[in-house]
Amino acid sequence: MRSIRNGVFETNSSSTHSICICSEDEFNKWIGGEGYFNESNGSFLTKEQVDTVMNYDSEDTEDDKAQARRDECIYTYDEYTDWDFNGNTEFYSARHTTHNGDKVIAFGTYGENR
Repeated sequence: MRSIRNGVFETNSSSTHSICICSEDEFNKWIGGEGYFNESNGSFLTKEQVDTVMNYDSEDTEDDKAQARRDECIYTYDEYTDWDFNGNTEFYSARHTTHNGDKVIAFGTYGENR
């Protein structure tokens, strides 16, 4: 056996852990259905921004559009927090007010690999 990293415990686990931090305003808009979360780069997008970047076909149904967004890792709040949909991961969120009075949310998933 060869040690690559001294003092580091590793498992051959397929678990995943993620954390994202955003403003309370961004988070509340996402929860309210006013936009999407781009998991690939950790950004929030408005519906208009998503419609601009996605190459929907004119005959695409709403289900087709939703699948195209998911293929690009762009999720509604309900999709991102759905245990069965997102690969059996659990969702968490925590609110915090910084010393400067900024209201932020930390959120993410943990569990089996997506």
